[in-house]
Amino acid sequence: MAPEWDAAVLALNGDNPFLISDFLACYANAFVPDGELRILAIYDNSRLFAGLPLYHVRRRRWPHIHALRVLGLGFANLTEPLVPAGSEADFALACGEALAELKEWDYGHIPLARSPWWRETRACRWIESSAGANARLRVDRPADEYLRTLRPKMQANLRRCRRHAAALGAVTLTRETAPAAITALVDFQLRHNGPNHYPPDVQVSPDRAAWADFTRTLLLRLAATGRLDAMALRIGDTLAAAGFGFRYGAGYKSMLISHDPAFGRCGPGLLFFHQLIDWCRAQGDPWIDMYAAGPADSDKRRWCRQFVPLRQVRIFPPRWRAAPIYSVCRVSTPS
Repeated sequence: MAPEWDAAVLALNGDNPFLISDFLACYANAFVPDGELRILAIYDNSRLFAGLPLYHVRRRRWPHIHALRVLGLGFANLTEPLVPAGSEADFALACGEALAELKEWDYGHIPLARSPWWRETRACRWIESSAGANARLRVDRPADEYLRTLRPKMQANLRRCRRHAAALGAVTLTRETAPAAITALVDFQLRHNGPNHYPPDVQVSPDRAAWADFTRTLLLRLAATGRLDAMALRIGDTLAAAGFGFRYGAGYKSMLISHDPAFGRCGPGLLFFHQLIDWCRAQGDPWIDMYAAGPADSDKRRWCRQFVPLRQVRIFPPRWRAAPIYSVCRVSTPS
């Protein structure tokens, strides 16, 4: 389905890179068991019009409960459906009717959705829950303009980082395109900010090796298809920080960033982002999009003036087995 799916994504003229088949296929190959992929596809005169990529999984924490999950990480990307603007109500109705035909699931989970496209239908009940501090963040001004809006303490911190870095050599930010250089940056990412630095995901897969393989496969696949901005920040001649952007439409879609703790006094992450803002504008990209997962991403928020809140959605079929789960989630949903 990849060619027609990507054609439908392109027809939306949207800005969600996580809908294209490069990302979905890498995710499915890494985490979806054989035979469990469920693609909701809606056609209009033989043309793919809307869709939702799902897969069937048995919950680890609730071993007897079966869920439908959207292909996607949930904490680092948008997992909204493929649906044209203005067709959300029709899509919700068709989605509910299609999901009702599947007898193998007790609830569906859409972790981070941007638009409230879901509606109550006779086929499914939908509960929207607050995603807390999860949001898509947008940086849309030159770096020096942002610098002047920061608190004096933060401005002093950046000046101090610049002094420490200057003592070690020139600070340069470059986009790498050679396969060997991109592979070296991927290795750097996994070494300094890979799955081993985070608690295992109990919902998708706790296997850290699987997450590392997924990260490597995705980045190299995006690079091979011209959809990756692999950025290297060097202090002197030494790689101090790396960052990866998803090339799709206008703007730089920031996915991953890492830095060598040996350069901690230089604030390589701060220097990287400060230089990335002006690099993007020089390339004609008017903004940078980032995806924040909770209060811990305050270092991203301090650069931003636009916030797009994201929602979590749970879907329950109108069956007796789903009723107890529906009641529990309804009680625990934040007001």
